[in-house]
Amino acid sequence: MAFKITQADAKRLADATQELRTGRRKVEDAVREYNEALGPARAGLEESVAAYNEKLGAVRKVLEDIQSGAQTEFATKSAKWQVSDRGEAVQTWIEGIESVIDDLDEVSLDEPTQLDVDDMLAGDDLAGRIEGLEQEPGAK
Repeated sequence: MAFKITQADAKRLADATQELRTGRRKVEDAVREYNEALGPARAGLEESVAAYNEKLGAVRKVLEDIQSGAQTEFATKSAKWQVSDRGEAVQTWIEGIESVIDDLDEVSLDEPTQLDVDDMLAGDDLAGRIEGLEQEPGAK
């Protein structure tokens, strides 16, 4: 094999490089569409999350009221009743409500990640580099 890109290989390489450029343009278009869609999609998601968190707060308030009332009433019972089977069952029930309250975490959203074509494709004009290859070593 000669250390040279043949005319046939040069033609194949030029055709493949053109396909690479076309592929890059398609990736760029898809990334642009993706990034443009993030904003409106995010707005709808933020509205839904805010509404959900509001409802979650309402549930938390009801559970806290139930738990607080039950705990207050439990505290008014005699020590003997509190250690009875019924008293222990009530205390376990109250603790179960507290556990649910503790797990009522609001939903939070991370910042959306926009895509960057240059980051995805190594920020390089590969087609230009390919076209810049010498036909043979030392040729200018």
